Amino acid sequence: MNFNTILKNKTAPKMYSEVVSVTPAMAASILEENNKGNRNLNKSAVEKYAKIMRSGNWFLTPQGLVIDNYTGNLVDGQHRLMAIRQTGVTVDMYVTYVEDPNTFKYLDQGRNRDFSDISGTPKKVTVVVQQALRLADTQRKGVTYVEAEPYIFGRLGQEVVELYDNVKPNGHMWGNAVFKSMAVCSIIAGNMPKQEVYDLYNAFLSLETSGMSSCRKNFMRQVMNRDVVGTQTPDKAIVSKAYNLFSRDGDDLQISRYSTVSFEKGLSTIQRAVRLGK
Repeated sequence: MNFNTILKNKTAPKMYSEVVSVTPAMAASILEENNKGNRNLNKSAVEKYAKIMRSGNWFLTPQGLVIDNYTGNLVDGQHRLMAIRQTGVTVDMYVTYVEDPNTFKYLDQGRNRDFSDISGTPKKVTVVVQQALRLADTQRKGVTYVEAEPYIFGRLGQEVVELYDNVKPNGHMWGNAVFKSMAVCSIIAGNMPKQEVYDLYNAFLSLETSGMSSCRKNFMRQVMNRDVVGTQTPDKAIVSKAYNLFSRDGDDLQISRYSTVSFEKGLSTIQRAVRLGK
């Protein structure tokens, strides 16, 4: 397709669309010659699209490129084009040509659909699944819905649903998705029996320490006082403490201190559970 030929067509309607196989060369050309006045690139957004394209999961949707019909300037779609250029993958897209360049003012004004909207699954479930997937790969820059879907509808998502059915919300730590993801991952990875995880979680949230070892009692006080949240790596501290709560190591003072050992064991538990969680 030759963009310039179509753009010079002054008899074209005010707005029209067509499906175009956008090649890496075309993407590079548009970005270099026709990308004026767009917002700054978001690297995470580019990587999100790139991962979908590399995996072969890109599908044709109404969301594609928007181009000023007279000037040829790109109005919307620079992140998709950058992903095409980076991956070297040709993908089909709807290209919409508009007469009014101010169209961009009305784009992307609504709320983005999240994983809950797409899957029809409660958000309280999808956010825990997303958290587990992010923690399982510390190099991950984001989780796409295509990646998360097998887990949302698989064992990982089901264990989250059962966690909500068996643990009574209470206290500020109930809202922490890292603790919830570690709880379900400990069940899937075989760190603890399911009912024992539920009982510990309920005791933790209600500050019920009877029958607990002195080590666990001290640990619970630290958590409820928010002493586990570091100034630079709060997720790392929470992973470490959550692992200690939902594993036998929580009764070992040498391991249950915030340490590299407990953090690495926590990540290993999550990674093992993710492998089994579809």
